[in-house]
This record gives sequence, C-alpha cells and structure tokens, in this order.
Amino acid sequence: MINSFYSQEQKEIIWEWAPIGVVVALFLIMEVTYLLFFDNVTIVVSHILYFPIILISFFFPKKGVLASTLISAAYVFIIYAAEYPGIEGIVSATMQFYVYVSISITVSVISDRIKKDKIKFSGIFENSEGGIALINRYTGKITEKNHKFTDIISSWDIPEDTDNFSEIVGDQNYNRILTEIDRSGTVENYEMESAKENLNYGLISASLLSEDDVILTLNDITDSVSRKKEIEKLNSELCTANSKSNLYLDILTHDINNANTAALGYAEFLAESVSEEERPLFDKMLSGIRHSASIIENVSRIRTIHDRERICRPVNLGLAVREAAERHKGADIKAETEKISVKADEMLTDVLDIVIENSIKYGGEGVKICINAEKRDGTVNVSISDNGPGIDDGIKKTVLARFQKGSDSRRGRGLGLATADMIMKSFGGSMEVTDRVPGDHREGLKIILKLKEA
Repeated sequence: MINSFYSQEQKEIIWEWAPIGVVVALFLIMEVTYLLFFDNVTIVVSHILYFPIILISFFFPKKGVLASTLISAAYVFIIYAAEYPGIEGIVSATMQFYVYVSISITVSVISDRIKKDKIKFSGIFENSEGGIALINRYTGKITEKNHKFTDIISSWDIPEDTDNFSEIVGDQNYNRILTEIDRSGTVENYEMESAKENLNYGLISASLLSEDDVILTLNDITDSVSRKKEIEKLNSELCTANSKSNLYLDILTHDINNANTAALGYAEFLAESVSEEERPLFDKMLSGIRHSASIIENVSRIRTIHDRERICRPVNLGLAVREAAERHKGADIKAETEKISVKADEMLTDVLDIVIENSIKYGGEGVKICINAEKRDGTVNVSISDNGPGIDDGIKKTVLARFQKGSDSRRGRGLGLATADMIMKSFGGSMEVTDRVPGDHREGLKIILKLKEA
C-alpha cells in the first residue's frame, strides 16, 4: 500500500518517523493499561511529563532547562496541594523533581554539544574548496550538498535543483562509481565528463558513509583537462614538425652531401688541368664546396647529439687523436699523448677533428698544430694549440656560441666550435678557448678540452 500511494520522499519521511510513532504508541498503551489496572493518575502523569521535558530540553537547550525546572516544580506543587501526601509521598515527589531536572540538564548538554558539532562541521562542509554531496546509493538522490557543489554543476549548465546524481554524471559513470564502492568501499580520483557532454570534466572521490549513504567530493577539472588536451595537441604538432625537420635533415645530410661529394670529386679531378690564371677562382670554388660539406657534417653531428642519449665509455685518447689527424693529411700536426683513457664515445674524434680544422682554416699558411694531454685530479686536459693569429680577448667568451661571428682573422660563424662544445658537454666535460702564450692572443690560439679520466 505504501508503495502505491506515497512518493519516494514521503516514504523516507514515514520510515524516519515510524520508530518514534511506534514507541509513543506502545508507551500510551502501557500507561492506559497501568491506569485501568491500578487507577493511579499521579504515576501516569509523572511518566507522561518525561516527553515535554526531554523535547523542550533537546530543542531549546538553555531555555529548556529553565522550562523543565518550572514544569517539575509545578508537578511537585500540584502533588503537595492536591493530595496532601505523607512523608513518603513528599520524598517521592521531590525525587521525581530532581529526576526531571537531571534528565533536562543531561539532554540539554547533549543537545548543545550536537548543535556545536553541527555548526562546526557545517562550516567545514560549506567552506570546502571542493563540492561535497551526500547521496543515496540505491536511488542516486542527492540528500545534502554544499554551495561549491551547486556552483560546479551550475557552471556546467546543469540546473541547481537537480536532485539525482546520475543526471549530473550520467548513468554509465554513476554505475562505475557504485561498482567500485561495492568492491572496495571507496573511489579515488575518478575522472569523468558531465552528462551534458559539453566538454566539462570533474574529479570524484567517494566513500561509503552508511549502508544507504555515499559521501563524495566533486572538483571541477575542466581547465586542467583543456590544458592537458592542448598540450597533447601541441605535442602532436611538435612530432609532426619534428618528422618534417628530420625529412629536411635527411635531404641535407644525404642528398645535398652526395651532390657536394660528387662536385668535390669532379673538381679534384680537374685540378691538374686548371690554368694558373684560373687557379684562384678554382681554389675558391673548391674551398666553398669543402665548407659546404663541413657545414653538413656539423649539422649531422648536432643531430646525432640530440637524437640519442650519450653513453660514455673508456676511449683511448691517443687513438682518437691519430684518427682525427689522419683526416687532415699534409697538415703540420704534432701530438704528444700518453696512454690515457677518457670517458667519451666515438664522437671525441669529431671534436678533435673540428678543432684541428679550425686551426688549419684560420691559422694561415704553414700553421703548426700541437696536441698534448695531462692528467690532474681525475680530469684529463687535452690542449690543441696553433701558432696562427689567435682570437681577440673580447671575442673569446662568445666564440663557442652558435653562429657567433669571430674576428677578421677567424671570420667564421662559429658552428664548428659550437658543435664541438655541445659534444663535450654531452660527455660531461667542457671546452675552454685561451691563448697559446698567456696574455698575448697574437701568438696563437689554444683550445683546452677537459674530460673525465676513465
């Protein structure tokens, strides 16, 4: 019958107050029975007075004690005036007075504590930075919610008076939350999209409060999810751009380099047939092709630095110096290196090659290059010096910067030395530009490579 005639809200009210109604009904039946059997109105009245005393003290803690005291005093006065009791009746009425007052004070203290706790927890509930709601796990009905919860769903274009949680998160999300609660009793950081599918997102944590109730927190993460998606989009675009740049680099380091190699081969083949009058122009052309090949080689080296993580291993320094020197046959290179091992990889030869090429290119005709190494406190200092024109002091600090122009005597764009510096840093080492003769840059250049001893 109840299921047929009452709404869900009315059913909840009925089940909430039904136990109290049963208790009151049983009490009245007991009192009426007592009155019929013993015909003692005084005892029945004394029992009935418990109800107003308890209720007044509970709902009005401070004033209720005063009101209950007055009711108790009136009861005693009526007993004294109406029945003219003997000593036993006087003691009984007086004791009843103290019982009423004691019950009133006890109920008042409990009620006051409950109200203070309610105020405290209501403050926490309402002032929380996240949305909080109490939900019936079986019906999905929202029985309590704070202002933040209402603000969040309002910002999602969901009506404030929405009273069913599934209408906010959607049936699928709601069922998943319930399934997880049934399994473990809690849900932690469940990310969901609002039921309206308007690109609003929330983060939910929930736990079982009682057999029927679930308490949950809701935080709006729409902005962070939007930023995350934007970052993912940018990363995707970056990957696409990286693929394109790799394609261009492949063309540069393979196809153009092949064209340079072919041109260089033909030029060297024709070198003997060039007349003295055409020789300067031919030499400039040959130098330009070689410079182009050098740039492509440095670009390839930079790509290698960035494409893979450096795994340093013991490298024979003397062998690396010999391999680098062999790339410049005809150059005046003197190397004095002990049997020293350093922490590097195969690109150490490239570093030495770049520095030697720099000295040959800008040191002038007949430049002499000297390479030596010394160990000091776990570090190996490799010095490559030449007797060329050197580098002015004002330029030394910036010569390792990429595309930094040097002096007239060393008028490159610094890509080679910048590449060498990048490789050295990937080894955990460093590179220093100084004078061959301290204090006089005109006496030549010295480049010091600092590596960890292996």
